[in-house]
Amino acid sequence: MLNSLYKFLVLNDHVSIPGVGTFSVQRTPASFDGNTFQPPVQRISFEAGTALAEKKFYDFLAADHDFSGVDAVRKFQDFAYQLKKDIQSQSFVELSGLGVLKRNNLGAIVFEPSAINQYFPKLTPAEVEQRQNISTENVVSSSETAVYSVDETTVEEIVVKDRWWIWATVLALLALAAIGYFYMTNM
Repeated sequence: MLNSLYKFLVLNDHVSIPGVGTFSVQRTPASFDGNTFQPPVQRISFEAGTALAEKKFYDFLAADHDFSGVDAVRKFQDFAYQLKKDIQSQSFVELSGLGVLKRNNLGAIVFEPSAINQYFPKLTPAEVEQRQNISTENVVSSSETAVYSVDETTVEEIVVKDRWWIWATVLALLALAAIGYFYMTNM
């Protein structure tokens, strides 16, 4: 069930668990602080409350687990009830891929998100300039496909030529020969 929650969250930027709250994805755009380019950041936030799951989520859950719509609603309600019960009885509940839910001193549900893998490294202006100075020739004809291999210092280009037209010509000639042979023998 947690995998389905995570998938839906990633695809739709929010998911609600009845009686627990709503998880959402918050995005911070890339920025430059004068010395370093900061990559875009995504984090999962949580708002406690009596949220209701959407019909769209139940449809997703039914398709993801091959349930009927009624079974999806029932199983998710059971999951939400058990999760709420676990939060109340345990010091914390870990949600794989999302983070940890626990109760604070006042009894409110708080959330500590797990780190989301970031795909963009922090760069300084010198590193950006160095990467821009790498010169490559990107001239590729319409009948060739280029494959690039990139590392920190060099760019290597491997050109794979597309030769489909040779096979098409051979097959066309064979077809013409077969048609010619057919007419010569039947006339």
